[in-house]
Amino acid sequence: MVICVTNRTLCKDNFLKRVESICQAGPKFIILREKDLDRKEYTQLAAQCLAICKTYGIQLVLHTHIQSALDLGVTAIHLPLSILKQESKYLNAFTMIGTSVHAVEEVALAQNLGATYLIAGHIFQTDCKADLKPRGISFYQKVQNASHIPVYPIGGIHKDTAQEIINAGATDFCIMSELMTCDHVEENINIYQQLTPKTDLCAIPGVGPNMKQHMIRLGYHWVEDLKQANPDEMYQQDCILHGGQLDRCVLYVYRLAVYFATTPNPEPQKLKWWYWKKHC
Repeated sequence: MVICVTNRTLCKDNFLKRVESICQAGPKFIILREKDLDRKEYTQLAAQCLAICKTYGIQLVLHTHIQSALDLGVTAIHLPLSILKQESKYLNAFTMIGTSVHAVEEVALAQNLGATYLIAGHIFQTDCKADLKPRGISFYQKVQNASHIPVYPIGGIHKDTAQEIINAGATDFCIMSELMTCDHVEENINIYQQLTPKTDLCAIPGVGPNMKQHMIRLGYHWVEDLKQANPDEMYQQDCILHGGQLDRCVLYVYRLAVYFATTPNPEPQKLKWWYWKKHC
């Protein structure tokens, strides 16, 4: 699925209307990355974007401004690795914490600091970083192999390169420039959405509509999203969102779901409810 990273300075029309158009197309989530704004300006813009995202049920991730997220009650934040190192005391307020990595060696550090997802780039040549050599698909694959949390590639991903990154194993990826400048936002996003494999969560034995909503609330919209998930961390995040301890059966379902998503031809007996009660 598409992850939208904003840059309103590239936007060719009303930015808030464009955010709404993006929401209507159903991206995985939106990262509000507006680096030129001070905290007050950013908070005002974030409040407007948050109202739009809530209308369409799209997760808004704030970027850098921790206090803005705390003030607005947003539980998803993306922090540069340098800030993530310094601001660990605030992280308990967030259920979704992203950071960007530019070297494979940074993966373990980011995970140890509490990141729940990584953005890896830049993968392809991009005008935003025209003077920097792209790190390439192999970099994304190395980061993905070193990580036990989701990794989303970024940089130069567009209609001509998206299939390459999907073939490399990506089911979700970030797009910025094109979604800020294109004429038909929904059509553009739909093209990308059709390229990526999607299996309904209810295809997992034991997952019904209620558990599906639990997983979507955690940011897992499809079976493919679970391939790098940690079921124990999913359970802990769900308990935080719930405001108290959930039944252990929820943990068993998360473990079953991740097993189902990551195992080719999963063994039928391991998909039985009693297996997880016996072995977890």
